[in-house]
Amino acid sequence: MSQPPRPKFTLSLYCTSRKFCDRCRNMDGGKVWRDIMRQTHETPAGPQATEWECPHGLPWGESTPAPKCRCGNCGGEHATDRCPIPRNFDGNYQLDSRGTPPCGC
Repeated sequence: MSQPPRPKFTLSLYCTSRKFCDRCRNMDGGKVWRDIMRQTHETPAGPQATEWECPHGLPWGESTPAPKCRCGNCGGEHATDRCPIPRNFDGNYQLDSRGTPPCGC
């Protein structure tokens, strides 16, 4: 009998809550934790790897959590550089005719 598909790590609360960034981004100290995540989730680098790139862009050794999006539209589930709300070339939200961003922030 086949096993059900494992949940995606990048969509789990372990990743989206940004509460485990210090553990996940610790190359040596987080290896056991990442191994547990690998066994219970589908990880970005595949089923055998215990090292993967952060989907929010944090480098190895970073202990500060990845910033959450403040658009109010996505619930903070996107990293600030991956927010679905359109931005101008300077990185600011595109404003509507009233001068507010489309997300209501």
